[in-house]
Order: sequence, then C-alpha cells, then structure tokens
Amino acid sequence: MSRIPPAPLVLGLAGLIPFIVLTLALWIVDDLPRFSLVSALLAYGAVILSFLGGVKWGQAIATENDPSTGSLWRALSLAVCPSLLGWVALLLPQASAILLLLTGFILQYLLDRHWVKTNTLPLWYGKLRLILTSVVTLCLTLSMVCVLLLD
Repeated sequence: MSRIPPAPLVLGLAGLIPFIVLTLALWIVDDLPRFSLVSALLAYGAVILSFLGGVKWGQAIATENDPSTGSLWRALSLAVCPSLLGWVALLLPQASAILLLLTGFILQYLLDRHWVKTNTLPLWYGKLRLILTSVVTLCLTLSMVCVLLLD
C-alpha cells in the first residue's frame, strides 16, 4: 500500500501547524519577543523529534521475535537518539539548537527512508515523512535565518 492513509496524513499535516505558525510569527509579529517564539519552536521540535524515535521503538518491539538479538539493540539504540538530540538542542543557544534540530530531522528522515526501502516501515510512511520533513526543515531554516538576521 503506497497511498498515505487518511488518519496519519491528516494528523501529520496538523502537526505542522505549530512549526508554520511559529515560523511565520518570527517574521511577521513584532509585539512578541522573538526569544519566546524560538523557545516554543525549539520545544515543539524536540518533542516531535522524540516522537519520531518512538515510532521506530514501537515498530522494533512489535516485530522483533527474539529480543536477545543484536538487531533489537541496534533498533532501540537508534530509536532513543532523536530524544537525546532534542534534549541537547534545548540546552544550546538558539541558533545552534535550531541547527541541531534541523540535522536531527534530516538524519531521522534518512533512517526512515532506509527502513522503508528494507520493508521495515510501510511505503506510505516514507512518503508521509518526505512531506513532513520538507516542511519542518523549511520552517527551521527560515527560523534560523530570522534568528541570525534579526537578533
């Protein structure tokens, strides 16, 4: 099945709303402090990046028949990396944090694409992740430009 099912498509697209709104607000709204807007964007980005690792964690434990194998260790180790990356991003200066989140989303997409190609995750998931990652990386890039230019 290569068509993205309606539930993950609608919910995935809805999950883009905070990225888009906060990015636009950084560029448009002068009344709000940019630091607070970027902080909200970073917190949301860290949560979503952590969620993406959770997808792989859930898939790994649902499909692994022999939990003592090295493949489960590898899968679960990779699954916790996005959470750690998101957490570290929250400890960094804002421009560096955005860059780290941007890197994390791109790396997670590349891993997801690999897992789709190896039939570990469904084809539709790869299509969905391409759409969502494209918008997220655009928002984070525009936000970083705003931080670097306007602060």
